[in-house]
Amino acid sequence: MTSMKIISSLWRRSGSGKLLKKLSCLVAMGGFLWLMGVGHNAGATNYFNWGAESNSTSIGPVLGYRMGTTQDCSVAHTGSCSMKLRVVGNDNNNQGMGIDLNQNNYPFSVVGNKSLYYRWWMNIQPGFSWGIGGTGHHLTKASRVLGVAEIRVYTGFLEDKQFSISECGLDPSQPGGICDPNVGGDHAAVINYDMTKKNDGIWHEYIVRVKPNSTPISYDAEFQVWVDGRSIGQVNNWHLHSFGSNGMIEAWGGWMVQPYFQLGSTAADGGTIYLDDFSTDDVWNSLIPGSPFGGLPAPGNLQVR
Repeated sequence: MTSMKIISSLWRRSGSGKLLKKLSCLVAMGGFLWLMGVGHNAGATNYFNWGAESNSTSIGPVLGYRMGTTQDCSVAHTGSCSMKLRVVGNDNNNQGMGIDLNQNNYPFSVVGNKSLYYRWWMNIQPGFSWGIGGTGHHLTKASRVLGVAEIRVYTGFLEDKQFSISECGLDPSQPGGICDPNVGGDHAAVINYDMTKKNDGIWHEYIVRVKPNSTPISYDAEFQVWVDGRSIGQVNNWHLHSFGSNGMIEAWGGWMVQPYFQLGSTAADGGTIYLDDFSTDDVWNSLIPGSPFGGLPAPGNLQVR
């Protein structure tokens, strides 16, 4: 097993016996978490990843960069490059961004599928504004999942005040998934979170988990979101899709790979966002040390080398 050197400024105190005891306990805990993480990821499948280092993703080439989108090799979370978005505030609720790439046809159907974990790292620059009031939506469509036979499945939304699963059949203009219940505005699952406070110029990790209902008529779908390794909310016992043999297609790569902004605000709104380290997996896929199941973040002042 690879050895771990664990250092904490909190434990550099007098009394070598106490220090050794604490270090021994922490090494044991770290080894346990490492083993559990290995076991948890055994047989895991990655369906998409891209680190913005090149114009090649795990499912094929980047076919192009959309409006206001560039590869930026002066800012990165890992490696040397990220995807830079220059979001316009007065977009008339119509601003397709991100990269173009081929759709990803999964080897399974929507209904009965296991959880998928969508990860990305995002750095929203100071001064970014989602817009205030007016006719704007103050959001971006962050993902779109389609079906092979019944086209519409759902759209994932990242909004100024929430994450949501929407556009899946309740609105007559968006036929397909028949999500239920409708909690307003064709939203089937909503997790409240204030994104307006994330324009701090710091890299943050976001993970979204979506598990469809197990049968065409069951109400056991799940939706969960983590920010920086901490769960910010979970919605259970709802209905995502009604067509049992409908093959699943990831139309936009994953969450925030090909975002469709709808700020509908003023020229003073919008701003710059950097994105990096995208991954879609069927297991917990955080890059934050110490939380292999998303329950606990790494202890304060702890370094694992």
